[in-house]
Amino acid sequence: MNGIQIFSPTELSTASFQHLLPEFFEEFTADYQLLKEAFKTDNNYRLERIAHKMKGSAASYSAVLLFKKAKVLQEAVGFGTTDDLQFKITELGEGITHSYDYAVNHFKITEHL
Repeated sequence: MNGIQIFSPTELSTASFQHLLPEFFEEFTADYQLLKEAFKTDNNYRLERIAHKMKGSAASYSAVLLFKKAKVLQEAVGFGTTDDLQFKITELGEGITHSYDYAVNHFKITEHL
């Protein structure tokens, strides 16, 4: 596994999954923006809650890469330095880009962020 191959529809047909993926990425990206705002305002409670929500969303789509990055970020809130949290937020953003690119190529979704 290449680390980006993260989606595996089980009960959903591929067509249904293709239809749902753009909405997943749209919401996940919106949450990512809220996460960055919480970081900028030093609101650790909100930062932790948004990371938790993103972790759950990623898990529901079997998006393992995004799940792991959100989990690491959530666990670092309150313990990591500002630079450490910034790095983990950036890594999560890069994971979104990689995962989206994979979904576009693998599932042939046509809607773009």
